[in-house]
Amino acid sequence: MERAQYEGSLIEFFKRAWREIAPAALKLNWHHEVIAEHLEAVSREEIKQLLINIPPGCTKALAIDTPVLTTWGWKRHGDLAPGDFVFGPDGIPKRVEGRSPVTRQRCYRVKWDDGATLVASGDHLWTVERDYPYGGPGARRNREAVTVTTVELIKTIAGRNPRAAQRPDRIAVSRPLSLPPRQLLIDP
Repeated sequence: MERAQYEGSLIEFFKRAWREIAPAALKLNWHHEVIAEHLEAVSREEIKQLLINIPPGCTKALAIDTPVLTTWGWKRHGDLAPGDFVFGPDGIPKRVEGRSPVTRQRCYRVKWDDGATLVASGDHLWTVERDYPYGGPGARRNREAVTVTTVELIKTIAGRNPRAAQRPDRIAVSRPLSLPPRQLLIDP
């Protein structure tokens, strides 16, 4: 796509840039397009002030007792506060910008092969590597990154034939923590 094709269109720029910044497939929804249109109007000075709110139900719930690694050690998910720094999947600290009120939702216990578990809501988003076999027996396989909800993840597991050639979805582990160098009393 040439620059002229997306110049002035934030949503087209975002579609192109997404491939570079995130391995998961982009799932655009109506609210992305509305936000992009309004931001473009701000840049054309058609709108002087703009407030963007995230609609209810867009946050993805975890159990409040889920341990989360912060730059100051482990905290319960329910104890995180704006200003805390948590580690993202890329190993780099990310600032907590806000906190949603605690709600009751239907949740699911997700269990990994190593026995670790996590309780997440049905709309929690997971980036998984999904197997897409080509052709028949002996054909090459391909894994693609897709973003699914917990409910969608459960459906793919429940509907999978254990004797089928399709491998189970895989959730990538987080990258190593990226921390600044430190002088310690003893060598690690």
